[in-house]
Amino acid sequence: MALGKSVCVVCRQERDGVPVEDDPVIAAIRAVKTRLGIATGNRLVVCHEDLETARKKRARFERTLMWCAMLGAAFIFVILLSKQSLASLFIGLVVAAVVVSFALLAYFPKACGTGIAAVSAAPAGATHKRVRPPKR
Repeated sequence: MALGKSVCVVCRQERDGVPVEDDPVIAAIRAVKTRLGIATGNRLVVCHEDLETARKKRARFERTLMWCAMLGAAFIFVILLSKQSLASLFIGLVVAAVVVSFALLAYFPKACGTGIAAVSAAPAGATHKRVRPPKR
């Protein structure tokens, strides 16, 4: 699919910026929108003004995903300790998967390149100079 204009995922304005990774979540959203005939074909970016906001939103998503995964693992652990039937293990895995999928409610895409934190730390157009420690 040919991608059209660049749209920032934070401010939803037509702007240039750091491209967003096409991960499985975005691929699934694009597939559903194409199937429904409502795909716009935009290229998703994070504009330079919103890099800090995007970094915070992505960090919040990753923290939520971690907590949901830990809660799901704890639930499976409790099921394994309480009942040792194959059916209870299957039900525990299904419930754990549902709990982890709740993290998708806070989903925010990741910017491409060296990571959004590294990109936001340097101003646009800045070059990085390697600093060596002094010799002893």
